[in-house]
Amino acid sequence: MEPPLAPYPVSLSNVSTIASGEAAPPPETQVRTPAKANSLTVRGVRQRMKLLTLHDQPLINAYFTKYQPSVCELTFANLLNWNSTYPHYLGKASPHCFCEVDGHLLIGFYDKLDRLKLYQPVGPEPEKLIVELNRESAALKWTCVEESIAKKVGPESEVTSDRDNDDYIYDLREIRALSGEKFHRKRTYIKHCQECHPAVVPLTGAMTESCLEVNRKWLMDKEHPHDTDATALEIALTHFDELRLAGIGVLINGALESFAIGEPLNGTTYVSHFLKANYDFPGLFQYTAYAFAQFIPPSFTHLNKEQDLGLEGLRIAKEGWCPCSMVRKFTIRNANWVTTAPHNTAKQGPTGE
Repeated sequence: MEPPLAPYPVSLSNVSTIASGEAAPPPETQVRTPAKANSLTVRGVRQRMKLLTLHDQPLINAYFTKYQPSVCELTFANLLNWNSTYPHYLGKASPHCFCEVDGHLLIGFYDKLDRLKLYQPVGPEPEKLIVELNRESAALKWTCVEESIAKKVGPESEVTSDRDNDDYIYDLREIRALSGEKFHRKRTYIKHCQECHPAVVPLTGAMTESCLEVNRKWLMDKEHPHDTDATALEIALTHFDELRLAGIGVLINGALESFAIGEPLNGTTYVSHFLKANYDFPGLFQYTAYAFAQFIPPSFTHLNKEQDLGLEGLRIAKEGWCPCSMVRKFTIRNANWVTTAPHNTAKQGPTGE
């Protein structure tokens, strides 16, 4: 019996070395990688899995470039940023791991019961791998699967909609213009912020500590602060240039008071990973979102602002920017999945966006 993969303690002093592959996590968290693996079976996939680190970026990005995803989870930066953080909404209990199987890339993690959860396969026939692996006797679950793939999975698997993880998609032409009655409140907020004479500058990795200070101020103003993404933000900023991230900072009176970070998701869509602002400046959230849309290269026509996690305040904020569509996501379970995993219901409050 293989030992379960348990979460390891995370501190801002060790997340970057773990993510970069310069230091390994404790032995009980390391993904098992025997020299040889079985064929296309759940056991074979588990045997092939290895911990995702910065060194794997060329391989992972080669798959994403050839088979461009629509779901926000499937960017290398997102996978690495959340490698050492365990979001309650996905039930993670291990870092991200990956392997190559039959010309496809499989990325996933283990839950608290040592069950394997996988994102949709990246390759020419993702639904084929899902169907074949779901026939196995070992418990298996697929998470954040886009609709076009979920529809091709047969009735032998349980397919359910995952509304809380659906991505919000915006027409960048609308966000850049903000014309019409539906954006009246956004224009009002932005005009109010402009009275503080904000200055927009490109974000760089050298601004890490200033960005983390903005995040600390943001958390201090939360009624029920849950620091769910500080570790992910730390990794993103520490490896900002290596991950090819891009973004803006907004200066007021010479000090950084807000920032936004994103990257290309596919050929037409940009994805926004982080947007933080100091609540002391009314309208700064709206101004930063608007300025970030101007910053995105004109070749991109849409912006993915990721999911709302089922949080009421976050859902209201994202709907307030008038999405043009949603990327619907689904979970797929085989018959041997038993839903007895512990569930953390802690939720983070609204962002104020």
